[in-house]
Amino acid sequence: MIYQKTLSAQNLFRLIPGLGRKGRSSQTIRKLSRSGTVAEVGWGSDRVDANIGELYAQNKTQQDAKVQAVLPKLLPLISALSEEAKVLDLCCGDGETTAQLPLSFCKRVVGCDVSSMMIDHANATHGSPGFRNNLSFVVGDATELPFKSEFDLVSSFNALHWVPLTKHPDVLAGIKRSLKPNGRIFLEFEAEESMGALIEMYNEVARTWGLGIDVSNDMSRPSPDFYRQLLQQQGFQVIDDDTLGNRELVEVVQHTSYHDGEKGLLSRLMGAWIQFPSLKAALPELKDREEFAQALAYEYTRTYPPNKDGEVTLENSLLVVTAEACEE
Repeated sequence: MIYQKTLSAQNLFRLIPGLGRKGRSSQTIRKLSRSGTVAEVGWGSDRVDANIGELYAQNKTQQDAKVQAVLPKLLPLISALSEEAKVLDLCCGDGETTAQLPLSFCKRVVGCDVSSMMIDHANATHGSPGFRNNLSFVVGDATELPFKSEFDLVSSFNALHWVPLTKHPDVLAGIKRSLKPNGRIFLEFEAEESMGALIEMYNEVARTWGLGIDVSNDMSRPSPDFYRQLLQQQGFQVIDDDTLGNRELVEVVQHTSYHDGEKGLLSRLMGAWIQFPSLKAALPELKDREEFAQALAYEYTRTYPPNKDGEVTLENSLLVVTAEACEE
């Protein structure tokens, strides 16, 4: 399929497989052809279990739905790119989102992720000339990007909340180095108070188990004001382009994710949520963490019962960053 630069947000949504009005899939999520490691940066491949890639694929619908929620804010930036543009998609995971973005007209599109096995899968699935000639994937840590003045746009979806907030200055500095002069960024990740009910329940179950941990310490969920100040400190500013409409440096988009009852929520928890460093330190054995996830799913659905359609919901606050690099 050849994507056109002039796609509307509505048409682009149709190109992302399985997405319905609420981002729910009517198709079975294709599993990775091999087990992989977690796509999110900050923990490293030695901090995750071997089957995390399969779990990542099973929960891809939730990731796609978040992308759908913020796409209308990204499309004007894509429309402003030229055919000579180069784009970096940071923390790209299995490469599905990178491949679905309407960037076929660009000269080069690079997906970058810390997981070598995710990148192997992305290259095998999407990086071949038979899929799209301008698309490739490389291994790289978001806190130590090797690029210099190469890209017109850097994007990232559903990932930077896994990077410790103390490392975000390194991430932004690396992004700025990677950009051409006046290059632009579009970042989306969890904001302050996102999934507050689940996090509160997570900590309550941890207290009941006597673990003495707080999951908030394993996630970066900054406030808009904090991140706005950090961006300005790292040399980013509001995009000054009337053709793109009114732009805020940092915005929050509210998004509800839907899960198929307690079983669907448990599938979500069996991904990154049992990989938190504090939980792995308290419960080194995977089977113990799986039992913890089962207890958490049970307690959450008992406190927040499924809706009339049998769906358990989580309320997400998504931090959306749209900025350009200041001139040196």
